[in-house]
Amino acid sequence: MKKGDIVGKTTEDGDNLKARVNWIMEKEAAITYLSPESWVGGHAIVPTNDWTVLIEAAPSYQSTVASMTDDQLQS
Repeated sequence: MKKGDIVGKTTEDGDNLKARVNWIMEKEAAITYLSPESWVGGHAIVPTNDWTVLIEAAPSYQSTVASMTDDQLQS
């Protein structure tokens, strides 16, 4: 899970939630709800392991560089 991903979860009540990830810190993510309609625009900080990535966002420059070795960065 990373910033910009679209994630989903089904609640105990059977609601299918969909949200966009705003940021990740350790094992928590800040999200903005996209559906259902009654949840749209709401925000929450949630455990990352409770949600499934539905659509991956394009990698950002920062996330790409973070996984590079020193040799790759110097070339």
